[in-house]
Amino acid sequence: MTTLLTNTNTYDTNNNTRPGLTRVHLAELIQPDANQIRKALVPSTVARYADAMRAADLADVPDGFPPIIVRMIPRADGQGAVPELIVGFHRVKAALRAERAWLMAEVVEATDAEARWISAQSNLTHGEPLRAKEHREVFRAYVRAGRCWHHDKRGKQRLKSSREIAANLHGLRSHTTIVTWMRQDFPKLWKQMGGESVALSKHRLTDEEQSQRRRDDALQHLAQVESIARTLTDGWHRGEVLAGLTRAVKVLEEAGPCQQVEDEF
Repeated sequence: MTTLLTNTNTYDTNNNTRPGLTRVHLAELIQPDANQIRKALVPSTVARYADAMRAADLADVPDGFPPIIVRMIPRADGQGAVPELIVGFHRVKAALRAERAWLMAEVVEATDAEARWISAQSNLTHGEPLRAKEHREVFRAYVRAGRCWHHDKRGKQRLKSSREIAANLHGLRSHTTIVTWMRQDFPKLWKQMGGESVALSKHRLTDEEQSQRRRDDALQHLAQVESIARTLTDGWHRGEVLAGLTRAVKVLEEAGPCQQVEDEF
């Protein structure tokens, strides 16, 4: 179950202009691949959103975009938290292209599985239509978030039927496809469909596992920086990237002691 946070250590969600929302600085926003249900962003959508944002900024009027959705990840040093993006990847990319420093966001509490389902559910109901090959990721996110269970009239937990699941997914695929996917991806649950169910075991990542996931995200982004850096022909642009890397090194050192790791190169 996700809930709206009323306050955080770093962000004020009770601002006067838009109660219940908070202003998120894009420079601090974590954008993990794990929360992105799409295989890739749609460039034309990003460009269209960016144009709309620039026009709104020039006219000094609201742009009409809904707030992005984030969850707060505690800092390693215990001093506040950092926002992690759940919904709004196209909007964030467009805002950066439009040279915005921040966006309004709804802050929710969610586990890793719930965060991915929130992202998937959002893409089901608005924004750029999902591609056929992304439909299965939506189904997997739905099941892993425990949404395939319900309580009957006697309060007993039971597995939903394939038709109920198909309806929950807004008819993304037929109920027969849902059965096939359940059999292939979640064989234990497939055996229970239509019969007695047992409580879904929700695996919650340990602190170490969560840290490893975010490390992987950071290393993936660094690999992108390395590749892009080789293409920069302007010395000033290289200097800006180097300054950003220097800031990142300082943040790492301030987060806590770093173990020395030998580079293989």
